[in-house]
Amino acid sequence: MSKRKPMVYQHKDSPAIFKYKKSYLLLCALFAGAAFLFLHAAYYYPFLSDDALISLRYAERLLEGNGLTWTDGKPVEGYSNLLWILLISAMGLLGIDLIDASRLLGFLGMSTVVYSMLRYYIGKQEENTSCFPVFTSLFFFCMAAPVAVWTIGGLEQPLYAALIALSIPLIVQMIESDKPEKQTLLFLSFILGLLCLTRPDGPLFSVAACFSLYIGRYAAGKEKLSFANLFTFVSMPLFLCISQLGFRFYYYGEFVPNTALVKIAPSMHHISNGAKYMATGILALFPFSFLAIISMVIIVFKPARRSLGLSLLMICVFWVPYIIFVGGDIFPAFRHLIPLTVVFAFALAEGTEIALKKIAHPMLFKHKILLLFTLVTVFSSYLFIQFSNPENKRALDERWEWDGKVTGLLLRQAFAQQKPLVAVTAAGCLPYWSQLPALDMLGLNDYYLPRNPPADFGKGVIGHELGDGKYILQNKPDIVVFHTGILHAIFRSGVEMQQTKEFYELYTPVKVLGKTPHEYLATIWFNKYSPKIGIRNFSTSTLIPAYLLNGNPETVAYLNNAGRLVISVNASQPASISIVSPGYDNSKVLIKPSKSQEIEHVVETAGSLILIRLSSQSIEPVEIEEVILEKS
Repeated sequence: MSKRKPMVYQHKDSPAIFKYKKSYLLLCALFAGAAFLFLHAAYYYPFLSDDALISLRYAERLLEGNGLTWTDGKPVEGYSNLLWILLISAMGLLGIDLIDASRLLGFLGMSTVVYSMLRYYIGKQEENTSCFPVFTSLFFFCMAAPVAVWTIGGLEQPLYAALIALSIPLIVQMIESDKPEKQTLLFLSFILGLLCLTRPDGPLFSVAACFSLYIGRYAAGKEKLSFANLFTFVSMPLFLCISQLGFRFYYYGEFVPNTALVKIAPSMHHISNGAKYMATGILALFPFSFLAIISMVIIVFKPARRSLGLSLLMICVFWVPYIIFVGGDIFPAFRHLIPLTVVFAFALAEGTEIALKKIAHPMLFKHKILLLFTLVTVFSSYLFIQFSNPENKRALDERWEWDGKVTGLLLRQAFAQQKPLVAVTAAGCLPYWSQLPALDMLGLNDYYLPRNPPADFGKGVIGHELGDGKYILQNKPDIVVFHTGILHAIFRSGVEMQQTKEFYELYTPVKVLGKTPHEYLATIWFNKYSPKIGIRNFSTSTLIPAYLLNGNPETVAYLNNAGRLVISVNASQPASISIVSPGYDNSKVLIKPSKSQEIEHVVETAGSLILIRLSSQSIEPVEIEEVILEKS
């Protein structure tokens, strides 16, 4: 009687979905992943971070020949993404709109993560190996809300993700190679160098890579890297870090960027917030994050896969404590977890592959319905969390930057020639779209405020703690805008200003209606006596811009067809203003433009003040551009 051979399960007997038939399937997966990513990112459109518009302001001024500056005067480094700004500027040279450029680069960056993972698995898998692990992992990555939001958010996270994803397979190759190729070392060094240029915390990944190489090669019984190879490995990160440091000192006169002075304030308050941010972010990626962490632990203890496990683990070891230390972040959708999503994607692909081999038994596939139910449950719960998490939903609701566009465009059209100084807290949208000189009341793009922090620095909201109302008033801005146009300030500089008598003596709130690209009613504080846009006194006359006639709370200024900021009066809506008397014993009122004959005026004197009231019997609005008080 012949002895029956034990049955060995082979992948070819499993469903076709788990099979890798031809290499072109992975190429198709690249397009499929990019399509998933595009559609998911489109769900959050038109989200755009205000900090992205700060970067675009630097890029725009660079293209205009004003250097890497945010405004005129002493330059400061209010950005933390040099390489990102340079790439956007390069696309701007080609005539591409800068916002479109940032989004195109964002999509290319996240798609590069997909490409890097697919290429890694094409290189290491045999023809008949299941592609289910990498497909599963890429599904989780592309459907992660942080990935989708920051694909279009305008900041440098996609570039960071792309460079990290490109570096991981190279680090693994360096660990496993008996004699590392110099070409591969140079390429890895170049990638790590670009990470250093992308963000000031980029060197963390070079340090993580060094530890990965040392521990990984030691654990694998490999020889240490020779001095020549080690020098090649660290050459580009060191060179580019030193070069940027030299540029920073030469151009800005500082070794530390403004972003570090503004956002890094070590304190238990910030560390506590950072820990909450990290824990909440990891929970928001459940079950992707949990499955990936379990997978990472498993592959670290698998000798055949330890090189990848150590590479991923070292990134986490350095990145997670750093984010906790700086206090997390304030933006929607956990942007600082983008590097971890890349790590999780690689880890989950490996973990899923190990799991498939462990459970690859014919009996398993007799329970296809149970297996399918499990997969559907996991994927459905993940998608539910991504689309329902409050921090992710903030990216759907946050549209105030586009209200800032309305106000910014209005200010540009009304005052492009006068170039008034605009004090802002929304340091991205208003300066970018107004193109006017600006003063950052939160200090990110200011020299004085970060170097003179308040006594309670480190106990507030990260990046929004600085401010000095007295300093802002000393700069005598012509216009003050809180947020994108609100009456009462919410941050330190504005709050302190509104607690002084001087502020109300100099500034007056004006309701302004912008209509491009949509209608938005903003409240803007104008310096009544600004030599550029305020009341101007001459020897025989006083010129009063009509938009300052805000005695009637219903009065709203707007741009007329000539692009001038005007108001209108009619039978039911008069206008008035109270000003300091110019000292004339007798005066008459002249009104621009030509329909002034339809307007009635009354001038009353009360001590040192003159009250001017304008009204009309007309039912239709009568436009007023300027009021002239002339000596009789």
